[in-house]
Amino acid sequence: MSLELPTIFLTVLSTLVPTEPTHKSTGEVTEAKAPVVVPTETVVAPLESGIELRASQDSATDMQAAAQDAMKDKKLETLTGAITAGGSISSGNTAVRRANVNANAEYLLDEKNRVSGLFDWLYTDEKDPFTKKVKLTQRRVRGALQYDRFFSDKLYGFARADAVHDALQSLSLRLIGSVGVGYQILQEEKSSWVVEAGLAYVHSDFKNAAANAILTGKMFDDPQGDLSARIATKYWRQVTDDLKYSFAAEWYPSLEEQSRHVAYVSNQLDYVIGKGFTTSLRWEFDYNNTPGYRTNGDRLERLDHRIIWGLGYTF
Repeated sequence: MSLELPTIFLTVLSTLVPTEPTHKSTGEVTEAKAPVVVPTETVVAPLESGIELRASQDSATDMQAAAQDAMKDKKLETLTGAITAGGSISSGNTAVRRANVNANAEYLLDEKNRVSGLFDWLYTDEKDPFTKKVKLTQRRVRGALQYDRFFSDKLYGFARADAVHDALQSLSLRLIGSVGVGYQILQEEKSSWVVEAGLAYVHSDFKNAAANAILTGKMFDDPQGDLSARIATKYWRQVTDDLKYSFAAEWYPSLEEQSRHVAYVSNQLDYVIGKGFTTSLRWEFDYNNTPGYRTNGDRLERLDHRIIWGLGYTF
């Protein structure tokens, strides 16, 4: 029994540990087929390429988002606008002086708050060659300031103040305060269109109206204030890389007296001539259904047109 146990142990061990196979007839050792092993590089390389591609795409996306944020941050707390000025002087048989200045600007406090304003001044006089007296033919000043508070990307509320003086309209001062809501219908890189609606208080003071009435016996307008509606729109489009068209209109119909209302309309073309400088041509008009009076007591014209050219700078 003691001899059988080692024999059984060796038999089991030879079964568990395979030996090299031999040929049955010759006893030669045959080659064992090696198992197919996939190189590690073959598996890892595509995986690393995919990871690198995904990382590159993520990096490009992050860079684009960072660039957009940088542009947005640059636009915030930045004053943008334009100033345009023009003038002419003639002497000899005619002695005429003309000058005009127009400025508009916009300041974004943050993503929800915006302030904008405008200033417009126009002056013209002419000297009579015989009497040598200077006759004023145009003196007009207008200014406005507006604050916008955005409720969403398109909807905002506004508060606005306007002041107008026009000597040829016998308008000493017109003050307008208005509040309401605005909506950005179109807001793209090369075009924009907004509409606004709200309530306004329009106070107009015409000079010499009472004196004219005493001299002529005709009716006159005392300084008057009306609760009115305000309906406005602004549109601009970059027609070409160098040419821009702008349109703006405001209408104030009285809610107390149907016959009283005023309107302002402006069309403007700006052409870039280089390094931020532009040349502009503006056609504007305003309408007042109840204008002031001439010195002879007759009503002034309801509609005034102005065509103005100037050289400007955009910032």
